[in-house]
Amino acid sequence: DPEGTGLSSQRYVFPAPVAGPRGIHSSVLDAHRVTSWIPGETRSGTQEDLVAFVDWAVNAYATPDSRFLLVLSGHGSGVTDDFFLSDAGSADSLTIRELGTAMNAVAGVIRTKTGRPNRKLDVLGLDACFMAMGEVACSLTDSVDIMIGSEGAAPEFGWPYQRILEAAQAYRQQRNGPM
Repeated sequence: DPEGTGLSSQRYVFPAPVAGPRGIHSSVLDAHRVTSWIPGETRSGTQEDLVAFVDWAVNAYATPDSRFLLVLSGHGSGVTDDFFLSDAGSADSLTIRELGTAMNAVAGVIRTKTGRPNRKLDVLGLDACFMAMGEVACSLTDSVDIMIGSEGAAPEFGWPYQRILEAAQAYRQQRNGPM
């Protein structure tokens, strides 16, 4: 969701990571922009645009046997203010209640795709400060199996995504199948 009024959000598809001398690698340069985005300005701090993104991704790439991980990154304030605060160029932010409503809709998308009426989002990662609050977890009990977040201030640079992907790849290779 780029800064600036009237700019469309862009979605990218990354090729399967490959092992190299420095570990798992999937270059942004190897990615290609997906042309089936929603044209016009999107507001990533709204329930509607969050659900629309997940709906697009699940319907474009998931199978009935897929596992689902969603990581939300932004600025958090716990229970004292909006859940994900607006970025400098963002027009909106999510409250805890709005996140719960959006995740219920996301679980509905997953249930429809998998044909399993009790299915939830497998893992919701909250890469933002002050997000592992009881109030947040309570709002997600019907829609998310595992919530990962920080109770305090998170590092400015976010999660160590390369190490996470390397561990996931090693796990998958050891078991010769999907995680």
